[in-house]
Amino acid sequence: MDPPTFISSVTMADVARKAGVHRSTVSRSLKNDPRISDKIKKHVQETAEEMGYRPNPLISALGALRTHHNRITLPLTLGYIQRGNRPLLEQFRGAVEMANHNGYKVEEFRINEKMSADRLNKILVNRNIRGLILAPLPEAHGSFSLDWERFATVTMEYSFTSPRFDRIVPDSFQSVIQIMDQCMALGHSRIGLLLTRTVHERNERLLTAAYRQYTQENHPTSALPPLIVESSDQTEQLKDWIITQRPQVVISSNHLIPEVETCLSELEIKVPEEIGIINLNTFPESQKYTGTSLDARMMGAQSVAQLIHKLNNNQYGIPSSRITIQMDIEWIEGQTLLPASKMSSPRIHVKSPQQHSPRVRAK
Repeated sequence: MDPPTFISSVTMADVARKAGVHRSTVSRSLKNDPRISDKIKKHVQETAEEMGYRPNPLISALGALRTHHNRITLPLTLGYIQRGNRPLLEQFRGAVEMANHNGYKVEEFRINEKMSADRLNKILVNRNIRGLILAPLPEAHGSFSLDWERFATVTMEYSFTSPRFDRIVPDSFQSVIQIMDQCMALGHSRIGLLLTRTVHERNERLLTAAYRQYTQENHPTSALPPLIVESSDQTEQLKDWIITQRPQVVISSNHLIPEVETCLSELEIKVPEEIGIINLNTFPESQKYTGTSLDARMMGAQSVAQLIHKLNNNQYGIPSSRITIQMDIEWIEGQTLLPASKMSSPRIHVKSPQQHSPRVRAK
């Protein structure tokens, strides 16, 4: 059994007074600091031995811990990474608010023609920025390479696909279910879905999956085939779909709705008196489109909250199992949807190379 350790009542200040030196000189002499001459070190060490001085192990441990913490640069800056030159969205503002509330700050970085991913990686490492938020990418399936093992990383929405980081996403599947329920409650049965390929794939095909499931379970005989177009510049394809499918309501997104409205105008179809429009990502403040809206600012805030949790738990690198947090979508009453009882069937005007064909009434 080890002998008990006794803490001496003689302090370092007592040794300093007896040896006629400063307290810091005693501390350095007892540690054999090379900045102290051998003569003074010997004098101080002998004085301490004569007085029976023994260092307090608790104070020594506390000093070592303080020194260790002073050497650490806390990762108080979080990197908000965008690719391309898209404007900052509401997600960024929400991220800034949540970061400030928790003693962090958010700084935006862009990967574009002026900033390569390699150069950005060096900047982040040199500035000891350890936490990254990856903003939604402009394409459906995107990625870029950084030294991921150095960082704790959270992504927003579905577009960043590799590596598979923890992410905050809209509940795309449930948003379509909610839209279909609203339409059914208003008496509509012929409800169509129009999407660009990018939006279709950016949401991991959840929008069309929810639409098909809902129509199969509720109205299999009146289900309309979803139309996925390669780009928004597909006027004739959209017109043909509207003429042949005769929807009461069209569900689409900001990427395609302007083109849909152009087609309906050229076909002399009134919105919402003859066909309703539902926007999958409407803006509540505009009060124009009926549809669903994501609280983008809250998404940014939640991405920071998740990132701070990862930093506090030293969760750096690519997670072995990705965590996905889904956010609810809010229904917004706008000006582009009426109850079926208040609508009339459109008289569709079809233009042909010989000017106009006869007026065709949708059945």
